[in-house]
Amino acid sequence: MLNIDEDKAQELVDENTRKELNVLAREEGIKDPEELPRKMAVAKEILRARKANEYVNKPTGLYIEK
Repeated sequence: MLNIDEDKAQELVDENTRKELNVLAREEGIKDPEELPRKMAVAKEILRARKANEYVNKPTGLYIEK
């Protein structure tokens, strides 16, 4: 499981409304953030998604221009 920085999550909660957090969550690829119970839960999911995106394999290989 990914470690989530509680301070960063609290910072997201303090600086954003629930609607803003929902928009950020959707941008990070979280489906239905409205179903999460609290702002803190949404903030933690946003941070988890950001952390997971750091580890996603990026495509590598040769790219040939025409």
